[in-house]
Amino acid sequence: MLLPRRTMAAAALLAALGTWLLMGCSSAEPQVYRQPASCARERLISTQLLFQAARSNLAKHYKERSPATLNAAYNFASDAIALGRASRTCRDSDPGSRAAALNLMRMSAQLRSLALSTMRDPDAQVAVTLLQEQYGEVFGGRDIE
Repeated sequence: MLLPRRTMAAAALLAALGTWLLMGCSSAEPQVYRQPASCARERLISTQLLFQAARSNLAKHYKERSPATLNAAYNFASDAIALGRASRTCRDSDPGSRAAALNLMRMSAQLRSLALSTMRDPDAQVAVTLLQEQYGEVFGGRDIE
Protein backbone atom coordinates (compact mmCIF):
# COMPACT_ATOMS: atom_id res chain seq x y z
CA MET A 1 0.00 0.00 0.00
CA LEU A 2 1.29 3.40 -0.90
CA LEU A 3 1.19 6.12 1.74
CA PRO A 4 0.37 9.69 0.85
CA ARG A 5 3.29 12.10 0.73
CA ARG A 6 2.29 13.92 3.90
CA THR A 7 2.20 10.71 5.88
CA MET A 8 5.63 9.67 4.57
CA ALA A 9 7.10 13.08 5.42
CA ALA A 10 5.56 12.95 8.88
CA ALA A 11 6.94 9.43 9.44
CA ALA A 12 10.43 10.50 8.33
CA LEU A 13 10.28 13.58 10.55
CA LEU A 14 9.13 11.50 13.49
CA ALA A 15 11.94 8.97 12.94
CA ALA A 16 14.54 11.74 12.71
CA LEU A 17 13.18 13.45 15.83
CA GLY A 18 13.19 10.16 17.77
CA THR A 19 16.78 9.43 16.74
CA TRP A 20 17.86 12.93 17.71
CA LEU A 21 16.20 12.63 21.13
CA LEU A 22 17.79 9.25 21.81
CA MET A 23 21.23 10.52 20.83
CA GLY A 24 20.86 13.73 22.87
CA CYS A 25 19.82 11.94 26.06
CA SER A 26 22.54 9.30 25.99
CA SER A 27 25.11 11.28 28.02
CA ALA A 28 24.88 10.70 31.78
CA GLU A 29 25.49 14.28 32.89
CA PRO A 30 25.63 17.65 31.13
CA GLN A 31 28.93 19.25 30.21
CA VAL A 32 29.26 22.09 32.72
CA TYR A 33 32.28 23.65 34.40
CA ARG A 34 32.72 22.55 37.98
CA GLN A 35 35.18 24.00 40.45
CA PRO A 36 37.37 21.56 42.35
CA ALA A 37 35.91 20.21 45.56
CA SER A 38 38.38 22.16 47.68
CA CYS A 39 38.65 25.41 45.73
CA ALA A 40 38.79 27.71 48.77
CA ARG A 41 41.26 25.49 50.63
CA GLU A 42 43.67 25.25 47.68
CA ARG A 43 43.58 28.99 47.11
CA LEU A 44 44.12 29.70 50.80
CA ILE A 45 47.16 27.45 50.82
CA SER A 46 48.54 29.23 47.75
CA THR A 47 47.80 32.61 49.35
CA GLN A 48 49.67 31.58 52.48
CA LEU A 49 52.65 30.39 50.43
CA LEU A 50 52.75 33.70 48.55
CA PHE A 51 52.60 35.63 51.83
CA GLN A 52 55.46 33.57 53.28
CA ALA A 53 57.52 34.17 50.13
CA ALA A 54 56.88 37.91 50.39
CA ARG A 55 57.87 37.92 54.06
CA SER A 56 61.08 35.97 53.44
CA ASN A 57 62.04 38.22 50.50
CA LEU A 58 61.51 41.33 52.62
CA ALA A 59 63.68 39.83 55.38
CA LYS A 60 66.31 38.95 52.77
CA HIS A 61 66.21 42.55 51.51
CA TYR A 62 67.01 43.87 54.97
CA LYS A 63 70.00 41.51 55.18
CA GLU A 64 71.39 41.97 51.66
CA ARG A 65 69.93 45.38 50.60
CA SER A 66 69.10 44.00 47.17
CA PRO A 67 66.39 45.88 45.25
CA ALA A 68 65.40 42.70 43.39
CA THR A 69 64.30 41.01 46.62
CA LEU A 70 62.33 44.11 47.60
CA ASN A 71 60.50 44.12 44.26
CA ALA A 72 59.85 40.39 44.61
CA ALA A 73 58.39 40.94 48.09
CA TYR A 74 56.08 43.63 46.75
CA ASN A 75 54.95 41.43 43.85
CA PHE A 76 54.39 38.37 46.06
CA ALA A 77 52.32 40.42 48.50
CA SER A 78 50.22 41.87 45.67
CA ASP A 79 49.62 38.38 44.26
CA ALA A 80 48.65 37.11 47.72
CA ILE A 81 46.05 39.87 48.01
CA ALA A 82 44.60 39.06 44.58
CA LEU A 83 44.47 35.33 45.32
CA GLY A 84 42.89 35.97 48.71
CA ARG A 85 40.14 37.95 47.02
CA ALA A 86 39.64 35.15 44.52
CA SER A 87 39.40 32.51 47.25
CA ARG A 88 36.46 34.30 48.83
CA THR A 89 34.38 33.75 45.68
CA CYS A 90 34.64 29.94 45.73
CA ARG A 91 31.42 28.01 46.13
CA ASP A 92 32.74 25.92 49.00
CA SER A 93 33.94 28.96 50.91
CA ASP A 94 32.66 28.92 54.49
CA PRO A 95 32.89 31.72 57.09
CA GLY A 96 36.13 30.28 58.49
CA SER A 97 37.88 30.26 55.13
CA ARG A 98 36.59 33.75 54.38
CA ALA A 99 37.99 35.00 57.68
CA ALA A 100 41.32 33.32 56.97
CA ALA A 101 41.42 34.89 53.51
CA LEU A 102 40.64 38.31 54.97
CA ASN A 103 43.38 37.89 57.57
CA LEU A 104 45.93 36.91 54.92
CA MET A 105 44.84 39.83 52.75
CA ARG A 106 45.33 42.29 55.64
CA MET A 107 48.77 40.94 56.48
CA SER A 108 49.77 40.98 52.82
CA ALA A 109 48.55 44.57 52.45
CA GLN A 110 50.66 45.63 55.43
CA LEU A 111 53.65 43.79 54.02
CA ARG A 112 53.11 45.42 50.62
CA SER A 113 52.89 48.90 52.13
CA LEU A 114 56.06 48.21 54.14
CA ALA A 115 57.87 47.13 50.97
CA LEU A 116 56.55 50.19 49.15
CA SER A 117 57.70 52.55 51.88
CA THR A 118 61.12 50.87 51.85
CA MET A 119 61.36 51.41 48.07
CA ARG A 120 61.16 55.17 48.50
CA ASP A 121 64.35 57.11 48.89
CA PRO A 122 64.75 58.04 52.56
CA ASP A 123 66.65 61.20 51.71
CA ALA A 124 64.27 63.74 50.16
CA GLN A 125 67.13 66.08 49.26
CA VAL A 126 68.42 63.58 46.69
CA ALA A 127 65.06 63.53 44.92
CA VAL A 128 64.83 67.35 44.96
CA THR A 129 68.33 67.70 43.52
CA LEU A 130 67.54 65.24 40.71
CA LEU A 131 64.28 67.06 40.01
CA GLN A 132 66.05 70.42 39.83
CA GLU A 133 68.69 69.05 37.48
CA GLN A 134 66.17 67.52 35.09
CA TYR A 135 63.39 70.10 35.17
CA GLY A 136 65.19 73.31 36.16
CA GLU A 137 64.29 74.98 32.85
CA VAL A 138 60.61 74.21 33.33
CA PHE A 139 60.50 75.97 36.68
CA GLY A 140 62.50 78.95 35.43
CA GLY A 141 65.42 78.56 37.81
CA ARG A 142 63.23 78.91 40.92
CA ASP A 143 63.77 76.73 43.93
CA ILE A 144 61.42 73.74 43.76
CA GLU A 145 61.43 72.95 47.48
